[in-house]
Amino acid sequence: VARRVSDAASQLEIKELLPSDPFCLSGGQARRVALASILTLSPRAVVLDEPTAGLDPEGVSEILQLLQKIQREKGVTIVIATHEMDIVPLFCDYAYVINRGRVALSGTPKELFQEPQKLRENHLQLPRIAQLMEVLSQEDKLPIDQTAATVSEGREAVKKLLRKD
Repeated sequence: VARRVSDAASQLEIKELLPSDPFCLSGGQARRVALASILTLSPRAVVLDEPTAGLDPEGVSEILQLLQKIQREKGVTIVIATHEMDIVPLFCDYAYVINRGRVALSGTPKELFQEPQKLRENHLQLPRIAQLMEVLSQEDKLPIDQTAATVSEGREAVKKLLRKD
């Protein structure tokens, strides 16, 4: 048990937090400690509900990077429930939209974001970059890639548009 705790604490870079009172930890630190405690059980999958809620941008980035590291290095399947659509194209391979306990939509993030009206009908929005691409296309009548959902995809779509002029 001690070895597993030490390994998980090292992997999540929280060894210095082990002697801390859990009630004195920040939100991000508490999430790391919770993840470490889960990893000591050597799970095949981890299910997390809103793992980035209430974190500052740096904390969101750190948690997502840690989850990707766990996935990559330990082969653990990560399942997240989130309303934060900006993280979906960055983190998720596949997504389900659940409404009232039923799967309303499913697919890759790119497939889901091609259905903005269906997302809205299920009380979700496009990621901010995808919203911008939609406005540029529909309101400004620019021939821009509406499937761009991340900053890098949006950047490429704008560069492509500028090269056409």
